Amino acid sequence: MAATPSMQPEKILKELAGLWGSMSKSEGNAGQGVNSGVLRACAMTLIVAAESEEDAMSAGEALGELMHEHPSRAIVLRPSTNPEDLGARVFAQCWMPFGKRQQICCEQIEITASMERIAEAETTILGIMAPDLPMVLWVRGGHWLQSEGFARLFPLAQKVVMDSSKCGNEEPFALIRRLQPKVKLLGDLAWTRLTSLREIIAHTFQDASIVSKLGAIDKMIVEYTDHPIAANYLAGWLSGAVSPSVQIEVRQKQGEFDTVQLTGEGLDIRIELGTTANFRINGLEYRTMLPVPTEVSIMREELSILRKDRVFEAALAAAEKL
Repeated sequence: MAATPSMQPEKILKELAGLWGSMSKSEGNAGQGVNSGVLRACAMTLIVAAESEEDAMSAGEALGELMHEHPSRAIVLRPSTNPEDLGARVFAQCWMPFGKRQQICCEQIEITASMERIAEAETTILGIMAPDLPMVLWVRGGHWLQSEGFARLFPLAQKVVMDSSKCGNEEPFALIRRLQPKVKLLGDLAWTRLTSLREIIAHTFQDASIVSKLGAIDKMIVEYTDHPIAANYLAGWLSGAVSPSVQIEVRQKQGEFDTVQLTGEGLDIRIELGTTANFRINGLEYRTMLPVPTEVSIMREELSILRKDRVFEAALAAAEKL
């Protein structure tokens, strides 16, 4: 690892070049480029805005897995409570694919900065982004979102990914409305966690005995134990499949499982959500496994969608009205 006493972009880039040079020499293949024991991979710049020193460590672990499918120049922004703090270090994340003899490596730059010096850090970040490649900004909490210096990164990002369930005290939909005009694309991990569940429900609703009756549903109740924003997203998404005049209620409950209830003429559906999705449809019951989303799996999905997500936009618009 190399320490950077000042935050000049050219010094960081020089250290990166030195890092790759030393890695190539350590393999005994200097000057052989892609035929050496180390292959340098980069498809985007991924900027990760961490909440704390501990969160920066968790982000680094997640990046190690994400790099396998989305090789990037990763820039981790770590906050400091010391007003004078501003520094950087560079290193590489490497792995060897099964059955191969060549390591694949991605570069990572960790920048430590106080809120007072974020404008300087932002200038440095602009100078070290991988040229001619998309940039994705992953905001892991609410720490940086009130900073004007940090906000200058928004219009440069192909996509900004956040988690509205972990972004401080600001009301989630108010935060989303505030950010949307500043970004090209916005992803919300609170929505992405619902992917497996939405796929199971959509598959179930394709049954001929159900699909013809969805328009008759006049009441929907979504009960949540922990995550109101996810419950609103789910209700907003489901509302697109039923009658426009459906009465929707989203409420908190005491208990272990979230539940969804849909009722109307000729149809009574209750879904209980835990490690499995338990369906009770007109008195008939069945159960299906519900994969548990991980931070890596949902972020991998978001990095694969660098275009407008019409389904998300429709669910967001409906969820805001609930």
